[in-house]
Amino acid sequence: MSRRLVIFDADGTLVDTVEDVAECFNQALVAAGYPSSTLEGVSAQLGKPLEEIVRGILPPDVAREDAAVTAVSQAYRKTYASSPKSRTRPYPGVSKALRQLLDSGMQIAVNSNKPHDNLVRLMDRFFRGLPLLVSGYGNVGIKSAKPDPEGARWLMTKAKVTPAETLYVGDTRIDVDTASNAGVGCVVVAWGQGTDELYRDPRIERVVMDTDELIAACGR
Repeated sequence: MSRRLVIFDADGTLVDTVEDVAECFNQALVAAGYPSSTLEGVSAQLGKPLEEIVRGILPPDVAREDAAVTAVSQAYRKTYASSPKSRTRPYPGVSKALRQLLDSGMQIAVNSNKPHDNLVRLMDRFFRGLPLLVSGYGNVGIKSAKPDPEGARWLMTKAKVTPAETLYVGDTRIDVDTASNAGVGCVVVAWGQGTDELYRDPRIERVVMDTDELIAACGR
């Protein structure tokens, strides 16, 4: 059965946010009284729910303390909301690829662990005018973060498609797990936060190196 819906992850797949996100997390750590992390340290955690990211970048001796996680999470939300996000931008060729997929008759959706309002603003900033279905954390009562498939299933319902007609495109193991849990095919982009170990996961249909390969993979 041909695919009618492609669900994309946002950060690391459609949009390069890592420098701005890492800066905001480091500001949040310092504001809460903890040492900053590194770009690599933050990027290794991206794709997870916010609290899990925070636990991953806090010093090990405090990462188990709920109060510390809450303090840094709250500081991050405030910092990210006020950040100009001046280094955030779509990956090369992504906007054109989305338009080509839409022109071919595909429906396009975005599923992220970002808070829903933040995700909507991000998509509107870079992809305004494109008819995208969007579901972030907290969307219309969605209470579970990826890799729970709740958001992906909501998008399939909105698009009126079956799992067999759906492809999930992401860059991390969280995305592969989400696709697997939703019962849909999965393609991974090589320009995000993935690793060689991830790329060997047998659940992945294809690892794509550029947007031309991405368009071809979505048309399978």
